[in-house]
Amino acid sequence: MVYGFIKCPARFYYEIFSSGTSFSFGTSFSFGASVSSHLVHFLDDLTKTLADVSVSVSSAKFRIEELIRTLLHFIRTLLLLALPSVPHKEPPIMKDQSVMRENTVASEIGKFNLLQEQRVHTYRLFEEGHKIYLSTSPNYDFPTFRQLVHDVTQEFKRISGDIIAIEKNLRSSGNNAVADTILAIQECEKKKLELTAHLQLARQMVTECSEGELEKMKEKEIRAELGHVVEEINDHLTELRYEIYNGE
Repeated sequence: MVYGFIKCPARFYYEIFSSGTSFSFGTSFSFGASVSSHLVHFLDDLTKTLADVSVSVSSAKFRIEELIRTLLHFIRTLLLLALPSVPHKEPPIMKDQSVMRENTVASEIGKFNLLQEQRVHTYRLFEEGHKIYLSTSPNYDFPTFRQLVHDVTQEFKRISGDIIAIEKNLRSSGNNAVADTILAIQECEKKKLELTAHLQLARQMVTECSEGELEKMKEKEIRAELGHVVEEINDHLTELRYEIYNGE
């Protein structure tokens, strides 16, 4: 094989590219995923083989050293052609901590807004259920209303638990101002639920005692107090929107 290469190197290259399968230096070579491993073994075998070769040609035009350099150059070229190209990947961009904090705020407030909408919807169901309950007077359908109260209580409990988790996440990420606002809303919502229960009881007393001025006054006071709490909640919600705007 060495003599064939010395006599006709161009023909030797052509035979390799045409077959693309093997060399006669003890190592099989095939293009594919393991091409680099095969070429490493091939180069080792080639070096050892050429080191042991004794060529006695009186008019040789190539020295063994030149043959080795030529073959190594060819193999390196072949390696570059055979290996698949690796797509260039941009190095990961480290986000600024302030950007990460803004993303956290936006994400958590989005979750909070969704939960707040669910809470408003639950209040509406509670109010509609109580109106239906009052319409069954004087023989109140208490079992149905009791089940409604149970379902509503569980839903409010779930919503409050999720919002508390949001408040903790914001605080742990350093967004204390937003967390404080959400905590204030939670406190107001607690008052609102208590006042709603008192208002429903007062309305039932007014229904049963239509001439009772004391009951009507009590209902009016609770309704006014509940209105103040609702205004306070709306103020905190506005403050929360400003927090989002300032963050952007």
